[in-house]
This record gives sequence, C-alpha cells and structure tokens, in this order.
Amino acid sequence: AADHKVKNIRRTGMAAIEIDGDIRRKRGLLARGTAIVLDGDEGRAAYERISIAQVRRYQPDRAPTETAARMASRGSPVVIEMLPGTVLTWGR
Repeated sequence: AADHKVKNIRRTGMAAIEIDGDIRRKRGLLARGTAIVLDGDEGRAAYERISIAQVRRYQPDRAPTETAARMASRGSPVVIEMLPGTVLTWGR
C-alpha cells in the first residue's frame, strides 16, 4: 500500500488515533502506541474477520461471512493493528 499513513507506520512502528465524541470536539479520546501494518493475504484475512461484525451490525439482512469475503476480495485491503501505550481523554 502506497498510502502516506501506511508508509509512516511502516517507517516508525507507531500510530495514533483520535475519536471525537461530539461535533464540537468537547469530548474525545487520543490513543498513541506501537503499530503494525497487515497487508497481502494477512491483511485480507484480518479485513474479512473485522468486516463480519460490521456486516452483522450495519447490514443485518446480508449473509455476514459471504458479504465480508466479497468485500475483502476487492482491491488490496490494509489493516493497522495498534497497541495503545498512552490514552488521553477529555470532556465528560
């Protein structure tokens, strides 16, 4: 994968994720830690495994395993696994 974020994670072995709890950014979470990139067959398998739960939740009328497999067969899925070292929260 040639994405800039993926290149940075491969280079540094680190990542961060921020989740805003509301539109005004008055509540949220920031996690930083070590990370690895899963791509190729390993990335496709991880993407499929993650997608099964998403299909069950957001497309309950579809067969989760088959739908996730079809989604994973398209393109070159990349999964980033992060182990948080620090977690900061703000707001209520």
